[in-house]
This record gives sequence, structure tokens and C-alpha cells, in this order.
Amino acid sequence: MTAREFIKWYVNVDFSCGRRNCDECILGRKNTKCNNQLCTTCNWKNNIDELLEIAKSGRITVPTPEEKAISALENFIENPDRTALNDEFVESLKLAVEKLKEAKIDGEINT
Repeated sequence: MTAREFIKWYVNVDFSCGRRNCDECILGRKNTKCNNQLCTTCNWKNNIDELLEIAKSGRITVPTPEEKAISALENFIENPDRTALNDEFVESLKLAVEKLKEAKIDGEINT
């Protein structure tokens, strides 16, 4: 990631800050490994690697449970031998089944 790409990403995060809650922000205290608000430059000193990892994702908000589930399932489909059967993966499967059941029920009602 170039400095220009980082700055563009950070400006986008900062520009849309007033439109969302800190809990939804990828740089919010609850959403970082270091438990610091990485939107504040004074918190960058010992957290540069984490900040760059977040910036490389391109995200500015925390993924929804549905987005997390989709990502976990897509990762498994792409690399089935490398994905461990962990709690996050099982929860993703549960959510997918729940959504499929809802879609089936909605489809039966709408037909």
C-alpha cells in the first residue's frame, strides 16, 4: 500500500466519521486488537502494523454478522483444506441455514 492509498483511505474514514457510531467504525476502540481508537493519530505509535492491516482491508465499517458469515464460507470454499472447523465457522453455517430457511418460508408465502 502506498502512502497515497493510505491517505485516501484514511480521509474516507475520517470524512464519514460523523455519520456513524464509533462501535460501527473499523478504527473504534471495540474493533481494534490494541483496544485503542486508531482514528486518533496519537494512538498510532505502537499500533502501526494493525493500522496498516486495517487500511489494506479497505473497509471503514465493521462487517455485519452476515458479511462475516459470507466471508468465512467463501474462504472455506476457496481453501477447504486450510480452514479449521472453529466456532466462527460453525456460527457462519448456522446463520446461512437460518437465512436459507427464512428465504424458503418467504418464498412459500409469496407464491
